[in-house]
Amino acid sequence: MPKKEKPPIRRKNVEKALELFKKAKKDPKSKSNSSSTHHDVVGKTKRSIATSVLPYSVVSEMRSCLMRHDWINLQRLFPFLLDISNGHNQTLIWRYAFTIMFHSPMSDMQRLGEFLNQCVGCTAENFDFMVNQLCTLQNPSDIKNTKL
Repeated sequence: MPKKEKPPIRRKNVEKALELFKKAKKDPKSKSNSSSTHHDVVGKTKRSIATSVLPYSVVSEMRSCLMRHDWINLQRLFPFLLDISNGHNQTLIWRYAFTIMFHSPMSDMQRLGEFLNQCVGCTAENFDFMVNQLCTLQNPSDIKNTKL
């Protein structure tokens, strides 16, 4: 079978396509549902699910993932934990963030050090102390009383 040749791309057609893109950017009200991007759909889905999920069920499912060593689904559930916490349960958030970081396939000591430096301000001098504190997760009042 002979191959069909593609028609040549003409400058006139490219200019028409660019005009359509410019017009679509200027007139967002005329967007149809079919023109929404993947990110728009994912964002809407996440918000609608996060508002209807009970906090206990998210934490319970995360605990199940942790027990099964299902790190991928634990990572997927972490944003829901952030959504439902509203600034509460900082210890739980740190515990799961550290666990996800520690068990991520791309994790190594350098990335762990960068993570602790950016999130907590941990330096090389107190790196071992901070890792020990995160692994044991003592009561926050006990951590404040402990000297570096």
